[in-house]
Amino acid sequence: MRTSPGGSVTPPLLTFARKSIERLSTLADAIVVSQTPHEALAREWEEHSIDRYVRTIAGQELGTKTEHITMASEGANTLTTGILDHWRCAG
Repeated sequence: MRTSPGGSVTPPLLTFARKSIERLSTLADAIVVSQTPHEALAREWEEHSIDRYVRTIAGQELGTKTEHITMASEGANTLTTGILDHWRCAG
């Protein structure tokens, strides 16, 4: 386990997780869909340097899992655009 600069503990990646995520990114536009807060998700994916393999990291602030999957199924760019619009309005 690693401790981030903010003092939180980041669990290690599961065996083969990095290789699996990297391989998936060559075959599809992958997204992270979770009800975990976005800040925690983004931090953990960045700390493990695996955030570059997904198009979007969608946490609980951006809607339900159902909403995320619906947006993603409506088009390759819909989820990314919707999340960017959300953050522009919230900022």
